[in-house]
Amino acid sequence: MRSGRWPRAEPARLINRWRKGAIRRYSVLQVQAWGGQAMGWMIMLGAALSLGMAAPDDEALAAAIAAYEAGQAQTAEPVIRAHAEAGAAHAQFYLGRMLARGELGAPDMPQAARWFRAAAEQGEPRAQNNLAVMLWSGAGVAQDRAEAETLWRVAAEQGVMQAHFNLAVHHQSGELSTGRDLAASRRHFQAASEAGMREATHEYARMMGAGLGGETDRAGAAALFRPLAEDGYVPSMTSLGLLYGLGIEGEPDRESERFWLTRAWEAGRDARAAYILGTHARGSEGMDPDASVSWLFRAIRSGEPASAAAEARAALLLVFEGAYREPDVWDPDIIAWLESEAYGGARDALIALARAHGAGRGVDHDEARGRALLIGAVQADRDAQAMYHLGRLYAEQQSGDDWRERSWMWFELARRHDYAQTAFSRAVASALRLAHARLETDERRRQAQALADACQRSGYARCQ
Repeated sequence: MRSGRWPRAEPARLINRWRKGAIRRYSVLQVQAWGGQAMGWMIMLGAALSLGMAAPDDEALAAAIAAYEAGQAQTAEPVIRAHAEAGAAHAQFYLGRMLARGELGAPDMPQAARWFRAAAEQGEPRAQNNLAVMLWSGAGVAQDRAEAETLWRVAAEQGVMQAHFNLAVHHQSGELSTGRDLAASRRHFQAASEAGMREATHEYARMMGAGLGGETDRAGAAALFRPLAEDGYVPSMTSLGLLYGLGIEGEPDRESERFWLTRAWEAGRDARAAYILGTHARGSEGMDPDASVSWLFRAIRSGEPASAAAEARAALLLVFEGAYREPDVWDPDIIAWLESEAYGGARDALIALARAHGAGRGVDHDEARGRALLIGAVQADRDAQAMYHLGRLYAEQQSGDDWRERSWMWFELARRHDYAQTAFSRAVASALRLAHARLETDERRRQAQALADACQRSGYARCQ
């Protein structure tokens, strides 16, 4: 009978509904993602029967499943469908899997969900996991995350590693009914790891190394990362390198850090590895600002993961703004990228480019050009951040007889435009006080006030 709900507290009742010869252990042969991805991980779908599973009673079905596993879906389909229609849960699972993957034509998610549900209601735990994935994202069925959560719990209780993984992901993101629970997430990753899932081993090690959901154990994390890294798993190469940089059992090991991060980049163009190399290059022994810029730019160009690429972008813009010791040589591709970003409307890139021109950092030294870029942003968007940086440029360049008045004027205009309410409020207030002191006389202060008033009244058309 179709119930549509699986009581979380009664797994024994479901076990008793299994067919004779039910699944005892599982292996992962394929990973798929169906929408609703949490924190960048893929939602795991149950895969095929392992060699340790009891064979189906029907030899014809067993032969059809073997043919399917050998890549002959079209040949296997008639026998599997016949057994599915006759009520065999494992056949229903396989038919749902064929339909979801599009192995019989175009993917048919509603029909796949129908067969997964039929198998799930007979206690087939891999079908329970797969149906839960579809219910969570609303793929082929009406979205029902409460039912999905219940199904995952029941499937996990029966040992389905993908269900453990899915629960771990959502416990960490806080999307389950219990809210964010890092300890539960760590337990489920551990269970999936012990069942042999590589992705779960990596995430379990990551939580161990960071002390998430339990005690910090960097040595234990490194012991889990190392075999995965040596086997070519790029995320574990990056994480192992980061652990060495933090210090596994003592002082940081920079040589091992660079070794594994460089391998991660070479093996998978991992932006996170390049970003760490770029940030650690600054001031590290044997590294220099040129290397920093080069690694950060590689991370940006790689783009994966996007979060690391975004951090690398921000770090590279800080280099252009002069927050760190400037590199000696700039790659023309990097300059072209910065100009493309700036002229494409990215405000932070435009400000970085303007400041680079003003200081001759990586581009032609052209103070007028730097100021013109920022004034353009002010005129186009009333950009208070550009006003603030104009004040900084005048103060740094000290060119012209009225640089003191111009510097104060732009800091004052930034204050008037509520820039003081932003995260840089202290910087604006401090810069304005210093600029006021530099004016030295009441006459200069009156002139600065008049310049600011005239600039604002003109709509920033007469502010040069």
